[in-house]
Amino acid sequence: MTIAAGFRCPDGMLVCADSQITGPVRLCASKIWEHHLGHVHLLAVSAGERVLALRAEEDITAAIRRDMNLRAVRTAVEDVMKRLHQDYIDPRCVLDSAYGLDLLTAIRTDDGFDLLELDAAGVSASVKKFKCLGSGAAIAEYLADMLFREGSTAQYVVPTAVHLLQQAQRYDPSCGLGSEIKILTQGGHIHPIRAETTSRLEKFFEDLYVALRPLLATAVNAELMSGSQGHVLDPGLRALEQVIRSMPPMPFPDLRRVLPTDQHSAHTA
Repeated sequence: MTIAAGFRCPDGMLVCADSQITGPVRLCASKIWEHHLGHVHLLAVSAGERVLALRAEEDITAAIRRDMNLRAVRTAVEDVMKRLHQDYIDPRCVLDSAYGLDLLTAIRTDDGFDLLELDAAGVSASVKKFKCLGSGAAIAEYLADMLFREGSTAQYVVPTAVHLLQQAQRYDPSCGLGSEIKILTQGGHIHPIRAETTSRLEKFFEDLYVALRPLLATAVNAELMSGSQGHVLDPGLRALEQVIRSMPPMPFPDLRRVLPTDQHSAHTA
């Protein structure tokens, strides 16, 4: 199974996933794929049966033409997913079976830019803010809802993506083996986030939780024991502020170096 997610930002679409392929043995493999032909740029991540994901990538890339507009690309992706559903997934047991495929696809063409959610039947919808897929989706949706701020640029959503992948891999045994994050910008460039940046952000969140857990537990217990209307929490909140001030800043400078502006970056697709 999987944790995969996509975020809509004003300057780009961010997709991310873990790297664990669950089966008789655990395998490590990328769940994100990209395709560039002419003015069409795709960045996709899947959750579901591995062989269906590989077949979807193969068929979608074969269906893309360099002169397609956004609507034509969306239709082509939908048609591939519908054919896979009709040919390989038994509709009588789809609700009871893990054999299926869901897809998040960022599309950039000359006339538009969109992030689509597609289910195994080929039904698509534009993602308004974010969408999480896979067995770790419940954990990820909770964290994304808490941390994601609509209108944030892609580089400032990277810590949110890192954290939800980190927690899904910690608490869902079907997720694991590392995180992968990529961004498709408005200019049609695809930027991977470096592993060392991901590791630094993971360490930041680990340190933050270590600092906050005893403080929060003490403050909540004091509030429950006293039956107060909030004044017992005041010292705890002041201490919390001191803890946060003492934490090292998130490594945003690293993100700026990893994610240069489109005007100064080379196409990586």
